[in-house]
Amino acid sequence: MPIPIRKSLALSLIKDRYESVDGLVVEWEHRDQRNSSGKSNGRPDSRHKATIYRWLDHGIPSRADTVFGFASLLDVDPVALMDVDEEYIYSQFGRERRLYHLRRPTSTHLAPLWAIYEVDSGWPNQALANTYYGRNWYTHDFHHDPAVISDVYAAVMLTTGDAAAPRAYHLAYRRSGVADRTWRPYGTVVALEDDIILVSESGHFQQKPRSGDRFAVETYFGLGHRLITAQPDAD
Repeated sequence: MPIPIRKSLALSLIKDRYESVDGLVVEWEHRDQRNSSGKSNGRPDSRHKATIYRWLDHGIPSRADTVFGFASLLDVDPVALMDVDEEYIYSQFGRERRLYHLRRPTSTHLAPLWAIYEVDSGWPNQALANTYYGRNWYTHDFHHDPAVISDVYAAVMLTTGDAAAPRAYHLAYRRSGVADRTWRPYGTVVALEDDIILVSESGHFQQKPRSGDRFAVETYFGLGHRLITAQPDAD
């Protein structure tokens, strides 16, 4: 089953970067020529125009090199391209979370995105970002003394720059003062041109109208937090 994407958004990004789907295909071919092999850097071989239009209409094939390869051509996090709403989250989230914990990637079309959410002391996966985007994830750590303040909600202000460029922000936490230094992703915020979407690790979904390039996200403020995004010039 393909991964659903926002067709109008993807077409807009293609037009901005390559003027047309034909331009995207040409750039894909040039990029492959710059590499000794189309998959030498983890990216898929170039596709034909008809293939791109099929993806736009029916979704991206559930293969990591295709999902991240296509997203990297548009310089966007693949999560920001996904066409999801409250109904989709309600019907799919519980099943996806269970398959993730059971480690059954062949049973879900969203398995390629697991690499973004892997629990790890070294989170985020910088090899993933370098392979497909040629750079690291942009990270911001929130520092505070948990002995002074913790277990409350705090507003995190995010500035996106170009409002027309979609962004995904992933949040993780880890415990402080214990041997376990693992980062645990617990939520994603997607900033679209007209809306802000939030999905938490519990499957909670919120969608609010967006106004301007600066917005606040309220998050539980525990012991240690980190925020990552694939795109630069975001604060």
